[in-house]
Amino acid sequence: SLYSRVPMPFTLDEYRRGQLYSTNQMSRENTDGDSAVEILANEPFSNERGTGQFTHKLVHCGSKLPRAIDMMLPSSYKIIDEVSWNMYPHCRTGTN
Repeated sequence: SLYSRVPMPFTLDEYRRGQLYSTNQMSRENTDGDSAVEILANEPFSNERGTGQFTHKLVHCGSKLPRAIDMMLPSSYKIIDEVSWNMYPHCRTGTN
């Protein structure tokens, strides 16, 4: 058959929790000086498609940008305003 299943050593729920943990750790490890991820909202939501987790973040790029770009941009342009609706395994992410 064209599609085949790959056996995994963990359940779908264990994978989802591991993915959330890894994302949190990555955000924490990339926070230094003027570069950080600020979480404004992290709450459950439900709609006609199901339930999930809503997240609203501000990503402060700071020193993560190349120096030439960092010098040209005003500080207000170095912030990414991200919203995300995660209904695992589907996720919708955008910017405000």
